[in-house]
Amino acid sequence: MINEANVMGSVGNTLDELHQAVRLVDEGKIKTVVDRCLSLSRFQEGIDALTNGDLVGRAVLVPPIGEAP
Repeated sequence: MINEANVMGSVGNTLDELHQAVRLVDEGKIKTVVDRCLSLSRFQEGIDALTNGDLVGRAVLVPPIGEAP
């Protein structure tokens, strides 16, 4: 478990609801709001903002340039 990671996301939606949501975004009917972009080393800042209700939209974690996914 050298590179163990936890991924958090929403639960409780059906596959059909996911398809509907993707279609609405594709049609431009829903816009994603990015509140902040953070380097991976600052991920805890994003978690804290989410926990405290300080995010308006999404926080995006950005890997360093040249780092393989």
